[in-house]
Amino acid sequence: MPAACCTRIRLPVSRWRQRTACCRYRSRPASLQSLAYHDYEGIAVRDDEKPRLQRDLGSCNCLILRNHGLLTVGRSVAEAFQYMYTLQRSCEAQVMAMAGGSKLTTVSDEVLAGVKQAVQAVSGSAGPSLAWPALRRKLDRENPGYEN
Repeated sequence: MPAACCTRIRLPVSRWRQRTACCRYRSRPASLQSLAYHDYEGIAVRDDEKPRLQRDLGSCNCLILRNHGLLTVGRSVAEAFQYMYTLQRSCEAQVMAMAGGSKLTTVSDEVLAGVKQAVQAVSGSAGPSLAWPALRRKLDRENPGYEN
């Protein structure tokens, strides 16, 4: 997938999750159709790391940079943003669930596949960009003139 936009964040909850068994309990929402991991190599500014980042991302939309942050790519700003929002919320959900100390329930591959199909049926061709127009309207209301 040729990416037109890349987003990256580094929030405490996402860094904590990266130090744990990420998605071990299948807390990843089915709307994150592709998720990959990249081991921490220090601050990602060296040119020699770029091929490894690209290799690890592969054809995925979401990349967990272990001990460093989250990265998403999309065909548009809307798509990359929605992947990031969903990935970040997934991190928050897993951290909250693990904080309870109880054994977490593993969701079967069959259930995940069914959820993925349902998400695709509801969102149609808009996919992860479905919410973007509503988010833009909210931004227009709450912060008019942001584009200037």
